[in-house]
Amino acid sequence: MVDTSTGTAGNINFFELASVNSDVDVNGLPITGTVYTWSASTAGVITIASGGTPSAPSLGEQNVSLAQFKLSASSAEDMEVKRIAFTNSGSANLDGV
Repeated sequence: MVDTSTGTAGNINFFELASVNSDVDVNGLPITGTVYTWSASTAGVITIASGGTPSAPSLGEQNVSLAQFKLSASSAEDMEVKRIAFTNSGSANLDGV
């Protein structure tokens, strides 16, 4: 077994039940689960950074900037962002937004 935070390509990982403490006899041990082998693939990373300070819109004002940020993709693979969702964690009424 290998520490999953330091594993490398070719490591083999699985769960195994080797013994049971019981009042009855248990046969067929050890029992081994599915075996997983680590690959050497590299996953891309998207970094989100502050893009500045947006304006402070007044109530009812339209077409204003509410957030500014920059997304940067690593060179490991091509990436496409299809959707970004914002969540209101305050108490503002969002009817009609």
